[in-house]
Amino acid sequence: IQLLLPLTYPKDDLVYITKIKDCLNSLNFNFKTYETFMSDENVARLRINTDIFIQLQKTDVLSGAMLEHIAAGSIVITGDWLPYDDLYNMGIELIRVSKRSDVGNKLQEVIRNIDHHKLIARKNAEIVRNNFTWDHLVPTIIKIYD
Repeated sequence: IQLLLPLTYPKDDLVYITKIKDCLNSLNFNFKTYETFMSDENVARLRINTDIFIQLQKTDVLSGAMLEHIAAGSIVITGDWLPYDDLYNMGIELIRVSKRSDVGNKLQEVIRNIDHHKLIARKNAEIVRNNFTWDHLVPTIIKIYD
């Protein structure tokens, strides 16, 4: 298991980045941080190489990063306080936690049952690709402006 941690934003908050890295180093855990600008190609590689994406922001309005991870087949662990009802109504299944402190236990459960969660992630990827690609969205956008 390797933790991949993009720290490209906020890139100027060196105190925050140092605190995260110090914490990771104290855990003796295999990790890689990304601290410089990532090209679109490198972002795509990161998404494709991520098995489990943890999305626990305080607020969100359906981030592009999360949709990209789902489209790439990542298993998503997210907070139940985030407003993803549109995704749930489409049939997308995300693993939800009620508080950040529950992530460790939930992550262990996902790893123990990774094959099951990978099957769900593949279904989720298909739903995202069928609903969020340009081929699907452009006709809807055109109708709005007609």
